[in-house]
Amino acid sequence: MRSNSTLPERTCLRCQQPYYPGHGLQRYCSPHCRSRTPTRRKTPEERFWAKVDRSGECWLWQASLSHRGYGATRHSGRTINAHRLAWIFTHGTVPEGLSVLHRCDNRRCCNPAHLFLGTPKDNTQDAIRKGRLCCGEAINFAKLTPEKVRQMRELHRSGVNASEVGRRFAVTPSVALRAIKGQTWKSVR
Repeated sequence: MRSNSTLPERTCLRCQQPYYPGHGLQRYCSPHCRSRTPTRRKTPEERFWAKVDRSGECWLWQASLSHRGYGATRHSGRTINAHRLAWIFTHGTVPEGLSVLHRCDNRRCCNPAHLFLGTPKDNTQDAIRKGRLCCGEAINFAKLTPEKVRQMRELHRSGVNASEVGRRFAVTPSVALRAIKGQTWKSVR
């Protein structure tokens, strides 16, 4: 061992032998000891929760976001929404056909207490109830209004077919028929 080094003598973390490091960051006496030292890798769950700020009511995802503003991460070889992975780590798998929804409407939130399971229909109804999804004439490109829909239904009851009704109101026959049948514009009586 060199005794003329300006750095103090250290003890190898692996073999416990004294050595003089070649530079200040060296922790092992040789490459052999460094390569034989077992390192504990973090589990996917530990790596996930390390990227979540749990200091507030909503636990915010601190890493990458999807183009829609949801937390996004890689898990088992595919990209997954962070709130969905939080649910999986906390409660287990998400049943087929269900989505993980937010009570708090914060897309970055991963707090399991703010998450619940629901169908796509539940998700849409939740969005409408909370004012996040426009419907009817609130959609800025809607061609119909409640009054026009009433007129369309009255015309159809008087014997005018859906194609003609659609032409008169500048919509396709299928749009006209869905409005007439009440498949769309359900709130209009």
